[in-house]
Amino acid sequence: MTTPTQAGWYDDPSNPSAQRYFDGNDWTPYRQRKAAGAPTPPPVPSQTAAYTPPPTPPSYAPPPDPASYAPAPDPSSYAPPPDPYSYASSQPPAVAPSPVAYAGGGQPPDSHLVMAVLSTFLCCFPFGIVAIINANKVSNLWALGQYEAAQAAADSAKKWAMYSAIAWACLATIAFVVGVVLPLVGLSLLGGVAATNP
Repeated sequence: MTTPTQAGWYDDPSNPSAQRYFDGNDWTPYRQRKAAGAPTPPPVPSQTAAYTPPPTPPSYAPPPDPASYAPAPDPSSYAPPPDPYSYASSQPPAVAPSPVAYAGGGQPPDSHLVMAVLSTFLCCFPFGIVAIINANKVSNLWALGQYEAAQAAADSAKKWAMYSAIAWACLATIAFVVGVVLPLVGLSLLGGVAATNP
């Protein structure tokens, strides 16, 4: 017996008095008794696979009309290149920036560093040290853009240098009075006393 090609009930190859179900690929274990004189039922037609239409090809945009392209410019409308000799002579000479000029702040204020150093060595030493410290802050603060703080440091350096000079003048005056004036006054008084008491 040939193997059927469609699913259905067929004569069992191993038992002629029974029927066996064929699923389209292989014999199944399902069997039934074959009715006497009953015709074999027609095979169940296999369902055909649904037809899937091919994908629609993508639509392509038509190429642009060559007439829509912008015309090429007229070569005669191009400006001639500049003469390198005339270009070099027409440019103003480059001016190097001043090394002491700061962007956005102009020239930094006077730090009074010389006055601070002189007041330290010639006048009051503690006040002079404070003046030197403030004078050294001026350039750094100005370079950082802290213009008001730099001006305040310059004013503070000048102020402490003047304090140092004033303190030295006061100390020198006191020393002169104590060391010169008072001894002279004392000597004159002693000389007067000696003259009145021979």
